Amino acid sequence: MRLCWRLSSMPELSHLSEPDRRALLRRAVNLDARVRMVVQPLFLSLVIAGMTSAAVHVVLNRRYPEVTIFLFGTTWPVLFVVLYQFLLLRIRVHVRLEVMRGFEGRQLPVCLKCGYDLKGLAESKCPECGARIIVPPARRE
Repeated sequence: MRLCWRLSSMPELSHLSEPDRRALLRRAVNLDARVRMVVQPLFLSLVIAGMTSAAVHVVLNRRYPEVTIFLFGTTWPVLFVVLYQFLLLRIRVHVRLEVMRGFEGRQLPVCLKCGYDLKGLAESKCPECGARIIVPPARRE
């Protein structure tokens, strides 16, 4: 699974038109989750990097403040990216479920792993990445 940097760049959504993509994202991810997707990793990364830098500063007996500044300046962006990707992967699960709900009983039009267009294929594997093609079961009522 490749990493995505925006919600709209997910391969699961590549088969949809722009209005349909927006509607699906609104159903799968509310505005509160979109705001938390940036604020939460930013806050956590700053806190963790600050605590780590403070601990190193104390361990070094406050002799090398440039090490503390360097550590903080390099740690928080890395932590932010890691936490942001983690939250994006969690949201991606909800997007996949919404896509699958829309295609119950039919083959998905796009590979969930690589985004390859599967329209018209009769194979059980994606020709691009070799992933198994998913056909969501129809709901029984």
